[in-house]
Amino acid sequence: MYNLILYVDCLNGVYSEGASKALQMNEKLLNWGCDVDGAMERLVNDSDCYLKCLNILIKEETFNKLKTGLEKEDADESIFAAYTLKGVLGNLGITPMYEVNNKIIEMLYSKDYSFAKVLFNELMTLKSELQLLIK
Repeated sequence: MYNLILYVDCLNGVYSEGASKALQMNEKLLNWGCDVDGAMERLVNDSDCYLKCLNILIKEETFNKLKTGLEKEDADESIFAAYTLKGVLGNLGITPMYEVNNKIIEMLYSKDYSFAKVLFNELMTLKSELQLLIK
């Protein structure tokens, strides 16, 4: 719904070039599998805030904490970091990363650190893809 409103406003000349770029970015994210509409609803349709949050996510230190926890096979550290990311990824509607992160959590509870590490690498690949999408 949000994208439709933004699209109509762009056509009517209500929004600036920035809004047009936001629409393009949102379309890329939607095509990548993100729940942009849900995220925008949670952010009161503030596309600037959404972009800022996405840029903060890219720099988020919790990814490093998860990596460190996995390397040390520290269940507490890994699970805490993974649940932190689950909340952030879910609220921002970054579904591809959210789903992989949930699989990491499952592997942590079953103490399968080797597969959790493989999934972490997949999560980092998705993070790189996200970074390219929001440029």
